[in-house]
Amino acid sequence: MNRLIFLLLITLLSAGCQTLPPEVVANRKAKTLTPEQLVTERAKARWDALIAGDIEKSYTYLSEGYRIGMPLASYSAKRSQDPFKIISVYIREVNCQDVEVCNVSIALTIEATMQTVGKKQFPSILDEAWLKQGDSWFHVPK
Repeated sequence: MNRLIFLLLITLLSAGCQTLPPEVVANRKAKTLTPEQLVTERAKARWDALIAGDIEKSYTYLSEGYRIGMPLASYSAKRSQDPFKIISVYIREVNCQDVEVCNVSIALTIEATMQTVGKKQFPSILDEAWLKQGDSWFHVPK
């Protein structure tokens, strides 16, 4: 009988831990990671969305000010005109000058289609600015 009560108690406790609301989990994670780690995760997730062609998801990583001036439809149209295809992304370095602004250095491999030589891949380095707004970090396009 004691064993049954013990197993029931363990089951109830573990079930409660598994059903935490996503915002609670994100808040706990944000408190344990450094700004550099949080920005690295968000920058990588943004670029992964772009590589996958998920424009709506990539749009959610943009700063509020940018989104006010660039509605999703305009952003989507702009992204669809990119002459390059992003093949891979590597977050090289994240430097946070203070608790609200970080610079991210990104290494990209891009592919361009040229009339004379066909498809060609090129390495590229890109710098991005990320801004803390509320409890999260957002990309501020230049």
